[in-house]
Amino acid sequence: MDPYEYNPDDAVIKEDESELPVVFLPPASTDDKELMGQSLSYIDGKAHINGIDINLYTDKKGKALSDGIKKRLEDKALRGFLSWKPRKGDPNYVGPEVTIRTVRPNEINMMIDNVDLSVANALRRATISEVPTLAIDLVEIESNTSVLIDEYLAHRLGLVPIDSTEADRLKYTRDCNCAQYCQSCSVVFKLDVKSNIPGETRTVTSRDLSTSDSKILPVFYDQNDPGVTLVKLRFGQEIKLTCIAKKGISKEHAKWAPVTAVGFEYDPHNNLKHLQYWVEESEAEWPKSQNQYYEAIDTNFDYLKVADRFYMNIETTGALQPEEVICYALESLETKLNVIKLKLEEEIHANEASNHPVPSEMYELGDEHEFDFEI
Repeated sequence: MDPYEYNPDDAVIKEDESELPVVFLPPASTDDKELMGQSLSYIDGKAHINGIDINLYTDKKGKALSDGIKKRLEDKALRGFLSWKPRKGDPNYVGPEVTIRTVRPNEINMMIDNVDLSVANALRRATISEVPTLAIDLVEIESNTSVLIDEYLAHRLGLVPIDSTEADRLKYTRDCNCAQYCQSCSVVFKLDVKSNIPGETRTVTSRDLSTSDSKILPVFYDQNDPGVTLVKLRFGQEIKLTCIAKKGISKEHAKWAPVTAVGFEYDPHNNLKHLQYWVEESEAEWPKSQNQYYEAIDTNFDYLKVADRFYMNIETTGALQPEEVICYALESLETKLNVIKLKLEEEIHANEASNHPVPSEMYELGDEHEFDFEI
């Protein structure tokens, strides 16, 4: 059993050394309605079960991840630009809250509370397109007598997930001074396989790839994982080639995507009327997700209310751990926003030096320039 999977024995309120009791919650399901349904509520930014204040975490690792993600969300750059406008001036606003519901080796399921939709959606988009990973980018084929043409084989090689935990020490090709590739920006993989047994088919997988760097290998889930099937060879057929893996992001090409899917949902009961159901005659025609047990149905429609709780489920390719994907995504957002802030400060100082007036709506001037933009 995975150490971070839900243990039924932990689905109770436990006392620990923290200020509040800790509850270890399973993923919501029909069997957990008593725990996940009306008994679970948020009041003044705190979680409650049956009127008892609790800290909401799945396990110790989930608590650490929740604290880390929350700290990154409270970064000054994110706080300044992606402001939570509906919460401004609210004395009860306690800042973003992150609840890790499930952590597995290649999946993380979490709730984000007290943030704007733009913040949650920016995080979703960043996990998909802004996280650097390694992928095979160049293929030099010396011999290929298999049934697959060279282009098809190269395409399959490019989609093989590669362990990218060491990607930080490699440069992007555009930042390297080499002519085509070198050990500072690339990792070399070789494939040299021939079917020598008459009457048998030789299956070539990613386990047949040899690497120039022992710390950077194709992704395998365990010792029994045969790897990704590349091609099958009949007797006498062979493949001999060299692959060059480089660092990139999926904004450039999908092969660098660290995730296979990112589930994103808010307002599971459609209380805000952001959706218009195409069929509303029965619940069977429009099944609810597991997130319905974390919120109550509100029959009193309020057009001023905004979404402030978001549910995310991130599944990775195995190139990075899910918590690493989130941290890299937040780091990317911080970097981009700090660049924007720097450029705006330069523009404002340049206008002030040339005695050109700066529109007052561009910034609020205090002891320092405090920008308050929404994206």
